[in-house]
Amino acid sequence: MSADAKTEILARLNGALADHPRAPHVPRDYRHTSDLGRDEIIDMLEDRLLDYKANVYRETAQTVAQRVATQLGTSARYVIPEGLDTAWLPEETAARRAIVDPNDGRKASALTVRDLNQVDAVVTSSTVSCAQTGTIFLSGARTRVARHSPWCRTTTSASCRWTPWWSSSRRPWPEWSPLRPPP
Repeated sequence: MSADAKTEILARLNGALADHPRAPHVPRDYRHTSDLGRDEIIDMLEDRLLDYKANVYRETAQTVAQRVATQLGTSARYVIPEGLDTAWLPEETAARRAIVDPNDGRKASALTVRDLNQVDAVVTSSTVSCAQTGTIFLSGARTRVARHSPWCRTTTSASCRWTPWWSSSRRPWPEWSPLRPPP
């Protein structure tokens, strides 16, 4: 863009705003808490995620590594962010291994788009979710928050599936339930 074009655009903007309009006041009285209990909130989040066709498994801190292993399979190259709790990960084998990404594109060890396209999965964490909308805010930072929940994204040529786990205690699922984890 030439300097003349930029000057012309800015002059037009200034002309349009010459009467100094003020933005209207927007009330910021958002709800910050819920009357629902923890279990009801988790059930609501699960319901919303199922609406989005996500596979949902409830795991404990003791069972999450096995669930990740099951989801990854026996042969997988998967990416984890630097600082992810390795207790959530299965034991590495010659055919299944984690690749650590520093989450900083300026570092020499940062993964490129090409690198990411060649992996089978990404395992990361989430510190915040919105149960009402089914929104999950994934984190890849090295910060430690006591209530992280691990997430695994596995890709196949036909589809992508997001598989969440919560560190809350597992509840028993009836045999007919589509939520029941596979044996």
